[in-house]
Amino acid sequence: MTRYPIRSIRVSKLVDIAFLRLSADWFFLKWTFLKRRQAPQKDVLVYIGLNRGAGFRRLFHKYKTCYGFEASPALFKGLTAAYARFDWVHVVNAAVTVNNVDEIPFYVTDNDGASSSLYPLKKEWHRSRAKKGCKAIAIRETIKIRGILLPEFLEDRGVHEITDYVSDIEGMDLAVLNTMKAFIDGKRIQTITCEASTHDMTNRHEGCHDNSKSGFLHVLGHNYDLVAEGFVPLRDGVFENVTDSWSADCRWRLRNG
Repeated sequence: MTRYPIRSIRVSKLVDIAFLRLSADWFFLKWTFLKRRQAPQKDVLVYIGLNRGAGFRRLFHKYKTCYGFEASPALFKGLTAAYARFDWVHVVNAAVTVNNVDEIPFYVTDNDGASSSLYPLKKEWHRSRAKKGCKAIAIRETIKIRGILLPEFLEDRGVHEITDYVSDIEGMDLAVLNTMKAFIDGKRIQTITCEASTHDMTNRHEGCHDNSKSGFLHVLGHNYDLVAEGFVPLRDGVFENVTDSWSADCRWRLRNG
């Protein structure tokens, strides 16, 4: 029986992995530019809370310009590598918040950063997860990051209208949306998709702003209709049962827009 040195097997596996990664990158590039040629181009996508980019990946090829924001430096590094080849995509490493600050605390969680936020999670939320048999989530570290005010950021870049606005920023969605009052009152955003607290349950983050669905309705109800609720990907006209969840994704569409 032929015996292969362990080192040779390891090298072979590394070569195979590298080849698969290159193949995946090539396929992603080809797929993106093919879809971009086929899809009618929308104008501007603003996506706050990219995480690893799963949701953004389904959308970015449809737009002439995309602005994506991710607070975690570790996740940002991977995002810049993934989207550096697409000149219409601008990825920013900062927390979008209610003012411009040089440094703000950011709590990085041990679930691959999926629940990282500007505020720690409440004990009641942890207890509710434990009752459902879910794995506990802990803060792995606290770091300092930059905070930016979105309207000023967009104004500096000459962005006065937004086609689609998406945010998933762990309890800060409504607070950040409130900073966009001029865009909302001026009917300069076509669709708004945000994570909201369900049936007026309190924000799951300790000391954080109101993020209730009723709060969103108060801000958006004059100009926007709620057209979908549940978990991404959302479909207009579909309202899932979200009563057992602390939060859900909601989409509002500009009335007559």
